[in-house]
Amino acid sequence: MSPALEFFLRPVVDLSIFLALIYTLAVHLFMRLGFRGLLWHWLLASGGMAGGYALAVRANSRLPMVGDMHVIESSAAALALLVLVGLRVRLTRVA
Repeated sequence: MSPALEFFLRPVVDLSIFLALIYTLAVHLFMRLGFRGLLWHWLLASGGMAGGYALAVRANSRLPMVGDMHVIESSAAALALLVLVGLRVRLTRVA
């Protein structure tokens, strides 16, 4: 198997993609954003998950992990980005 395929089949990557999808759908539902931009917001949430993980590793975080994944930090970063972008979309839609 190629190294790229092995990377994407790791449980940590699968979990972060799945959580990013759940967070994106939840933010779109609760902020009433509709389906427009759903794919871009999911990619943003995936990037937020990766950024949160990188910050947790860099800060040597001691919070509980699931396997190799810093779930709390990754989720916080993804949700913060999604809410900020969701608010921006809502504000620009009104104006």
